Amino acid sequence: MSEQARILLTVRGNTFEISGPETFVTAQIEAFRDTIKKTFEDAATTPIPTLHVESAHPPIAPHQNPAEKKSYPKILHIDGEKVQILKSLDGTTKSKKAVNTCLVYLWAKRQSGVDKVPFTELRDVCEQHGCLDPANFSTTLKKAIAWIVVDGTKGSPAQTCTLTVPGVEKAEGILKDLDGAAA
Repeated sequence: MSEQARILLTVRGNTFEISGPETFVTAQIEAFRDTIKKTFEDAATTPIPTLHVESAHPPIAPHQNPAEKKSYPKILHIDGEKVQILKSLDGTTKSKKAVNTCLVYLWAKRQSGVDKVPFTELRDVCEQHGCLDPANFSTTLKKAIAWIVVDGTKGSPAQTCTLTVPGVEKAEGILKDLDGAAA
């Protein structure tokens, strides 16, 4: 059985991807070798247009890690891509507690460099924190549309969740409140 392989080339914002069995990917690379070389040569000789954008927020210095700035060690344990919520999260109902738990977990995963989290992983976290309502979990997260984007087909192992910008802000608010209560 052949190993799976993948090649992903991005030049000036344009992405070219080939994936499949290693022999297939190798054959496709050979077939597109001249085109790939020409694309990189053209990209190297063509000047990149500059775009001036002013931001209200200063850029993060390359050596500065956002996770160091906001880590909430009294509430979260982040070790690489592994995340553990150390405190119980508030919520007047089981569904609100589940959404808050998912928001904080997705925020922590995002801090560790993972934007898309498997739906099943969130179910497990909610079960660990006693806020999983198995019959309504999917509906609960889909109703949190302002904060969480659910991608994929219901019941599919490829179904994932991602935070929206307001979701990041909501999660940070929850974490700040918990951090103040933990002090």
